[in-house]
Amino acid sequence: AAALIAIIGGISAYTFSMIGRVCSFTGAKSYRDAWAETIGPKTCWIAAGTCALQGLSITLAYSMILADTFQAILATFGIVTVSRTSTLL
Repeated sequence: AAALIAIIGGISAYTFSMIGRVCSFTGAKSYRDAWAETIGPKTCWIAAGTCALQGLSITLAYSMILADTFQAILATFGIVTVSRTSTLL
């Protein structure tokens, strides 16, 4: 598991550095601007939409993990009537 996390982290670091290089070469200030300069302005909404969708998906995934975790922690202390939604609020 640790090796897999290290490999994924290395790939992530490499792709972030590549985005930085593209921004540097094109003079872009954002990922969307870099997309518009390298691929074309007509499709730059794809980059912005993908980043927004990824952020929303990650937020949803983390909220589910936190709800399950806090519900289990509260059950350890004898508080078992709390729902997953209540633990997030």
